[in-house]
Amino acid sequence: MSIKRWTLALALPVLMATPSAQASFKDGNQLAMDCSSGAAADSAYCAGYLASAVDAHPVVGQYEGRICMSPDVALGQVRDVVLNFMKEKPELRHHVAASIVFEALAEAFPS
Repeated sequence: MSIKRWTLALALPVLMATPSAQASFKDGNQLAMDCSSGAAADSAYCAGYLASAVDAHPVVGQYEGRICMSPDVALGQVRDVVLNFMKEKPELRHHVAASIVFEALAEAFPS
């Protein structure tokens, strides 16, 4: 999986699960540029981002108030948390990816 797709897979749930006052990894202007640039990498990133949004939508409410992340948490740290969670709990890998990400973040950054 490419870096952009990993970034997407990890960033979207973080954006959707954290209060709007916190820093975010991507805004609508950046997404619009990616989705309209015509470059293959940007188009793939856009498609992955949108797919993640659709996958995350049903599980977002289940984690509301359970995750408390500092704006200083880097995307690489989020990636490490999620990868470690999946290594420690391989029995959950058949679940929706967004729910795995949320569960990993709730465990690592409880509110």
